[in-house]
Amino acid sequence: MVKHCRAALSAPVATCGRRSVVGHVQHIFPRPCIQRDIVTDQGIYRSNIISHTTVQRNTRCIMAQSAKNDDVVSQEATQKGVPTSSVWELDFCSRPIVDERGKKVWELLICDPDRSFEYSQFFPNNKINSTELKKAVESVLAQEGAVRPEKALFFRSQMQTIISRALTDAGIQPVPSRRCFALIATLEDRLENVYSKHPNYSEKASTLFTLNMGAPEELPDALRGESWSFVQLPLGALKGEFNEVLEGNAFGSTLDIASLGLDVDDDTLIPGVAVYSRRANPLAAWTNGLELAAVVADTERAFLVLETGVNERWKYGAYNRTQEATEEARAWEQVKQDVQGLHFLAVMTNEEADDCSGLDMWKFKSAWDSDGHPLLHSLNGNIGRQTWVYEPDSGSKEDRERIEALREAFTKNRHVQKHSSDELLRYQNKDKRRVGPFDVDTSGLQDSGHVPDTSVVADSLRNAISFYETLQDDDGHWPGDYGGPMFLMPGLIITCYVTGTMSTALSKEHQAEMRRYLFNHQNQDGGYGLHIEGNSTMFGTVLSYVALRILGVPMDDDVCVAARAWMHARGGAHSITSWGKFWLAVLGVYEWEGLNPMPPEMWLLPYSSWTGIGWLHPGRFWCHCRMVYLPMSYIYGIRGTCKPTELTKSLKEELYPCPYDSIDWDAARNLVAKEDLYYPHPWIQDVLWWTLSKAEPLLLGSWLRKKALKETMVHIHYEDENTRYVDIGPVNKVLNMLCCWFEDPSSEEFRRHIPRLQDYLWVAEDGMKMQGYNGSQLWDTSFAVQAIASTGLSAEFKDCLKKAGNYIESTQVIEEAQPPLSKYYRHISKGAWPFSTRDHGWPISDCTSEGLKAAMALKELEHVVNWDPLPLHRLNDCLDVILSYQNSDGGWATYENTRSFAVLELINPSETFGDIVIDYCYVECTSACITAMTAFAKNYSGHRSIEIQNAIDRGISFIKSIQKPDGSWYGSWGVCFTYGTWFGLEALAAVGETAHQKGSAARRACDFLISKQEANGGWGESYLSCQDKVYSPLPNGESHVVNTGWALLGLIAAKYHEIDRKPLDRAAAFLIQMQQKNGDWPQQHVSDEIVMFFLRAFGRVKSERGSNQPNIKLGILSKFLLHSVPLLPTVTMQSLRCTSNRNSGAVSQRSATPFHSTGSNMNLYQSRRGTAVLSPVAMKSSPGKQVTQESSEYLVKYPAWEGIQYELTQKYNIKSISPRQVMEMIESGEALLVDVRPKETHEESRPEPAVNAPAFRIINMDQQGGGVTSMLKFAVMKFNGVTPTEANPEFPDLIQEIAGDQKVILACTQGGTLTPTTTFPAGKVSRSLKACWRLLYNDAMSADRVMHLEGGVKAWEAEGFPMI
Repeated sequence: MVKHCRAALSAPVATCGRRSVVGHVQHIFPRPCIQRDIVTDQGIYRSNIISHTTVQRNTRCIMAQSAKNDDVVSQEATQKGVPTSSVWELDFCSRPIVDERGKKVWELLICDPDRSFEYSQFFPNNKINSTELKKAVESVLAQEGAVRPEKALFFRSQMQTIISRALTDAGIQPVPSRRCFALIATLEDRLENVYSKHPNYSEKASTLFTLNMGAPEELPDALRGESWSFVQLPLGALKGEFNEVLEGNAFGSTLDIASLGLDVDDDTLIPGVAVYSRRANPLAAWTNGLELAAVVADTERAFLVLETGVNERWKYGAYNRTQEATEEARAWEQVKQDVQGLHFLAVMTNEEADDCSGLDMWKFKSAWDSDGHPLLHSLNGNIGRQTWVYEPDSGSKEDRERIEALREAFTKNRHVQKHSSDELLRYQNKDKRRVGPFDVDTSGLQDSGHVPDTSVVADSLRNAISFYETLQDDDGHWPGDYGGPMFLMPGLIITCYVTGTMSTALSKEHQAEMRRYLFNHQNQDGGYGLHIEGNSTMFGTVLSYVALRILGVPMDDDVCVAARAWMHARGGAHSITSWGKFWLAVLGVYEWEGLNPMPPEMWLLPYSSWTGIGWLHPGRFWCHCRMVYLPMSYIYGIRGTCKPTELTKSLKEELYPCPYDSIDWDAARNLVAKEDLYYPHPWIQDVLWWTLSKAEPLLLGSWLRKKALKETMVHIHYEDENTRYVDIGPVNKVLNMLCCWFEDPSSEEFRRHIPRLQDYLWVAEDGMKMQGYNGSQLWDTSFAVQAIASTGLSAEFKDCLKKAGNYIESTQVIEEAQPPLSKYYRHISKGAWPFSTRDHGWPISDCTSEGLKAAMALKELEHVVNWDPLPLHRLNDCLDVILSYQNSDGGWATYENTRSFAVLELINPSETFGDIVIDYCYVECTSACITAMTAFAKNYSGHRSIEIQNAIDRGISFIKSIQKPDGSWYGSWGVCFTYGTWFGLEALAAVGETAHQKGSAARRACDFLISKQEANGGWGESYLSCQDKVYSPLPNGESHVVNTGWALLGLIAAKYHEIDRKPLDRAAAFLIQMQQKNGDWPQQHVSDEIVMFFLRAFGRVKSERGSNQPNIKLGILSKFLLHSVPLLPTVTMQSLRCTSNRNSGAVSQRSATPFHSTGSNMNLYQSRRGTAVLSPVAMKSSPGKQVTQESSEYLVKYPAWEGIQYELTQKYNIKSISPRQVMEMIESGEALLVDVRPKETHEESRPEPAVNAPAFRIINMDQQGGGVTSMLKFAVMKFNGVTPTEANPEFPDLIQEIAGDQKVILACTQGGTLTPTTTFPAGKVSRSLKACWRLLYNDAMSADRVMHLEGGVKAWEAEGFPMI
């Protein structure tokens, strides 16, 4: 039986119906489509009859490039019949016939739907353009009796530009469509009877034509119905309906069923989908305008997919993810197989309502399963531990429907708002509100001169706190989503798969939510980013693909097909970055010989600095860096690999576009996809890895290796035990777990890791994710206390404050880690606060400072809140830790002191992450420590007062030394200049420096902020500031509540209101107007602002929780009132800098200033410390030309490529154009395509119209000689399989000779890009872009005549344009 299933079409809630129709079920089969609409007694009935011959994904079609020999195949046209139809079907592509040089021949093929007319003409490859195609079309129409068609269907998207232009010029509408039934049949016939019998036929020349099918998009409103059903109708009835269309009684098109050769009779039931709508008539008419291809039931994601055109896909309807509904969908797909893919779509007026069933419920629980768990150890009863528990029987029917609606709403908008809003947590807490919401009178605030009244501000504060109070957990902390990075969860999944704990560590419900998360965060191009906001990368895509397959998603699922196509088009999984290569090797689908060495012997190096080599010891690395490479080195040292399975065997075939056994693993060591190569290896690093790779066979299994492995496991066990198996972060968490399993699968150490996996998992409406930390509990709670305490409403919310105070007290670290600390490279901890929980335990300078300030704020309210303040000795311990963190330059870093030099970034092997090797000082950490010490000194003057004052003075000097010339500070942990400037002003205010002193650091900072205020009174800074390092406002003058809060706090701290109050009045009014009625603040600019950069590889991503934690605005408004309405108290505060990713100004990426090489000379650069060595590129000028002040200054400040990118985009305004645009410009004679690669490379393979002007030439050491540096460069490039090249000094003259008056479009192999991305904030360097800059810099051509081929020769070839 195949039941009718009714569900809400593109709506959040689905229902399952009760009617049924008998039908036999088989297996899914390809399906194209023709449509019709029928008038019935019930209204408009729309059928879209879908046949079995549509061009499908992975359908084998004939495709090739071009041939030059005109004699191999006659160019004379062959024709059958005369064109009289109003519709043509057309193909213009290469064929599996080669010329005498082995090059393919092209063919134009045209037919009409009944094949009464067929036309064929072969072309040489030098005539593959829209002009020649138009000539051929016009020659067909010039025949006697020929009728010009209204439209022509074609299915090859690669040829869309040429075909569309030619047809449009010929007065024919071009229509991309998979409904080219007659054309496909003609191609099949010609393959059998023409091409295969030709003497120059070549099977190797035949290729696969794969449609680029991305993830389904949201359906336009005009095409939405209200509900839908799976239905069936007899074939005879459908044939009868065709007459209605032919007679003009219904919308639609007919289909010649007989021509399909289907083995079915008129009684056979044909499956279909019926869409119900009260506006069926216009809905049918609009749908009639689509080139329908298929309706597909996606059983993994529980919705229907409508496929149209060539590669368009739309989410057409949803249903409940229940077993019953899933079986119905599968049965419907199987019935299509029984009728060889034929199915239909109908639009009708009537519908019936049915019941909903089968939704699940997840519940957040703090410290869950902590009482008596034999494998969980805690210092404080697991206070703050965040876990999500699946409860299948919890919640009412209404609750379940609401949760499902939230999920579907996210999926619907996932490409617009990529961050979840913690809606599941918020819904769970919806009934906890104790008071409120309160009405806030915002009338009059639109007037820019209006000052908010006391009552309005007080109501706004009460509304916000009463809402925020509902989100507080019983143990006092505020839980929240801390996700974003896409490469974390795959590591966990691979670890569970390798260790055989998939079913024990992750229930089927966990796995289902993980699949939901991966489905939701696939990019529209089929790939996955480094983080959910990022452009697709090989790192993100390969690991997400592997995770999907381990989670049980079939390889032929649309999500996998799209991801695999993305990977293959860019070289395959062996082009992944080093961390990805590592995980693939662990899984057994990549060879260890393809990794650059990670020898555990590095842990045996001497640590003492007097040895010199001690500065390189991993104990001097930033703690996150060393805690990742520690377990990696152990696993690398033992070659820890998963046992082969059927899945790993299949993955070896799926991940690579070439046979696994044919991969050159040594060459793959340094092979990285252009989308991922954020930090290329300097040549010295390549020499190091090559040397170590040659030594590795000697070390493997040696006594030295065994000693090193033993040493690394000692440090791994130490980390596990001193963090209660939570570990410092998610990456080393699962790596340490894996090490323990490889050491002893039955050990207690391994088993203790398993329950702690839950600490990193979070469920929201987008699914289950692995967080970037085990939470931000202490950080958020500390700011919440300071914010609420500053409002003057503490008595009304004393229970909330008391609970928060208890969490702060129970989270302070009151004991040191296991001694001796120096042996394990640990900083002191006693008295500090961590970022999350006491069990995690790693202390951080700014978390310690904010925890101390919160404790002191509560002490001032001890009688109001009835909270027992921390004893003095614990506060003194805290001050001791803060003082110990200060570095020699006066600044504070994060977890520890800076232990080595920034030159160590030269050995950073990650390719993706910058500035991860050592810890650095920041304005934020330094400011937090200064403000904490000044507050402590005012209340407790007896403890180390002289040292505290000296530390404050040195810290202020450091902050002033890193202030920008425009008065701002670059913020490394938030967006960005607004954020950093707030912290800078708070530090200056703490020592009495305000805006009153003209020319002072504080006044210049205030002037900077005032200059960025928007017309609506707010501030709005884009995340682009983080990557471009230049203040970037939000588009269209829009403001953001979080940026506004930071700016207002900084101005108030500097007492700017005493100079000019009006800007502050306007900002406060803006914040009140933006508040929602429930007290929350809205989500803003997710796509522009909330970019979850995984800072310093996997560091503390501080996402701005404006909606989940509105206390940032509470403190802002309170401080505003201090200087406007004297009725409220004058307690100062600090606002949240870390608020929820639901309403945020997002987090910034920390300053990315890599050390890298340019050519054969080192370009050492580090703006953060004020040092720079001028790049050779910056200093170079052509004979007789002076380097401009603007150019030289910029290039001094940036590494060579960043300077070049700046000049190309800002000074020269260079255009990057697509292959299709290039073809059009060549056809019109407007431009010349120039291949700048070496002559030898050009002659091997090139775009057919390209001429060669080498910007680079191959190095010949025998002829050219060279010094040691040149020899090393030559050797490194040779060892890594790269052709050694150098700049060609004759290049500018060559261009001038060949270009004449034409424009030039420069191309190289990969092309690079000028467009900044998350992965490549300065664009992606390439030879062609360097060549563009060189032409312009040397005045060889004007800027309006130089362009760049985006994606290079690879993109040209991928688009199907002629190659030689």
